Amino acid sequence: MRRDLVGHLACPVCRGPLAIHATRESAGEVEHGTLTSTCGAVFPIADFVPSFFRPDALSDADRRMLADGEYWSGFYGFYDDAGYRYFIDSRTDPAPLLFQGILRRLALGGRDNLAHLHEPHYRDFFGAGAAGSLRPASVVFEAGCGSGWLTLELARQGCRAIGQDTARGALVRAKRQAMAEGVAADYLHASSLDLPLAEQTLDAFVGFQALHHFEALERTLARVANALKPDAPVIIFEHRRSRPPKLHKLAVALERMALPLIRRRYPPTARNDWRASPAEDTATADMDQTIRDAFAIEREVSYSLFLQPLPAYAYFLTGERPGPFAVVARAVNAIDRQIARRWPDKCEHRLYLGRRRAEG
Repeated sequence: MRRDLVGHLACPVCRGPLAIHATRESAGEVEHGTLTSTCGAVFPIADFVPSFFRPDALSDADRRMLADGEYWSGFYGFYDDAGYRYFIDSRTDPAPLLFQGILRRLALGGRDNLAHLHEPHYRDFFGAGAAGSLRPASVVFEAGCGSGWLTLELARQGCRAIGQDTARGALVRAKRQAMAEGVAADYLHASSLDLPLAEQTLDAFVGFQALHHFEALERTLARVANALKPDAPVIIFEHRRSRPPKLHKLAVALERMALPLIRRRYPPTARNDWRASPAEDTATADMDQTIRDAFAIEREVSYSLFLQPLPAYAYFLTGERPGPFAVVARAVNAIDRQIARRWPDKCEHRLYLGRRRAEG
């Protein structure tokens, strides 16, 4: 971990400051050591990642979060070891049929592949959201960073990025990638219920498809709000509800028509039996109101996205031709926009843009 990280941290037990004690440093960062608090709590740093779980004081919620973290570490690690780097480096070509066991990449042009930029929610997140709100050198915190890809991308764009998750194995991989690139990204292995953040030291908060995994989301967001500076921007994209049954049936029917044809040309070569994580949809019930209560939300944009696999189907069914992909992507995005405008509250996903609430 970078030494300046400690200035943004606080003991999750007593909320007091932390001190670094390094036992090994490498490339100018702390590889192994401890963080200690005046209350006597000690937190280990291993493989450049500090951990704030205390084995002798784990709650049932901690154990559930750690189990979820083990799932995601295994998931990301499996594909990383297989040579699929997109979960860590979003500049690489994605494999949109990964969950069907097909690792064939969608090659549409280098940097433009970043985070499926043909999909409107990614464009809006990085455009109206991140690019429009974050200044170079901003200290940005991401809760539930998973594989760490977004924290890394924000660091590449000049931010001082900090990610939190319970998937320690994934965090170690992401930290190694950050160090290899020389970007300012750090990762915290920590509970979402007791985020180890110092008061009013963060310039911005981002969340991407993670908050629906959190227990007691209102507690997490209260800690985040307390750590943000006044008027700090908030950018959240979330899975907020299950897909309406009729749309789900249609999506399944389209998949069943397309996949057998695609598999004839591209037989599955990777594991495709991953099930939902243990914490999936934990916090979706009151997602909208919980976010609105925690922050001053200024804009919300809904997305249906149930047709988003269709451009990839067209790409592979036509022998990896970008033309059909582009045509279908434009049509799908137009349909999804109409669905979102007509039935915004039935849409699965939503982008929330806002700020920390003014005190008082």
